[in-house]
Amino acid sequence: MSQAHAVHQQTRSVARAAWPRASFPGIEMRDRRPPHKLAVVRRIHHRWSDLFGLVLDLERYPAFLPHCRAVKVYSRAQEGGRTVIASRMTVGLAGFEVSYANRTSADLATRRIEVTASDGPLRRLNVLWSFEPDGEERTRVGFSVDYAFDSAILSALAVRAFDAMFGEILTAFERRAERLFGPGSRTRRNAAAV
Repeated sequence: MSQAHAVHQQTRSVARAAWPRASFPGIEMRDRRPPHKLAVVRRIHHRWSDLFGLVLDLERYPAFLPHCRAVKVYSRAQEGGRTVIASRMTVGLAGFEVSYANRTSADLATRRIEVTASDGPLRRLNVLWSFEPDGEERTRVGFSVDYAFDSAILSALAVRAFDAMFGEILTAFERRAERLFGPGSRTRRNAAAV
């Protein structure tokens, strides 16, 4: 078992204990509705490799990603040609804060980054980033998410805020790329230093 997987499993079990399932006789507390989905494709005037690295720079998310309050990276490892990151993200929305563990798997060969949540208030969270070169200096970036809350009550309170948050993500990354690499200019190689 890899170190990233072990940390992921440990984080998952601790978080499940922190998010106990309420039960009330005769009342359905689980959200049984289908997952919420969003998909966006945008042509961005930056190299795919720079944008790929920007998405993997999880530690910097709170500085530019709307509603992201904190990210704690537990491990970053190479597994079979992929970068695998175990982390915990905390987002604050509409007067409350939620935290969940993530497993991020990045594959340079396919130019894809997949993110799944393993605990917290989400029954399901699947995010897919794709990066398709469009010439030397442009990239077609795809961002899709499908998510569902575990609790019907939390879902009723948070779905609109989460929809708005996910709708802003690609724009936030595009602005970050403009700040780091310049508007439509050749990209700098040492973006992590900014």
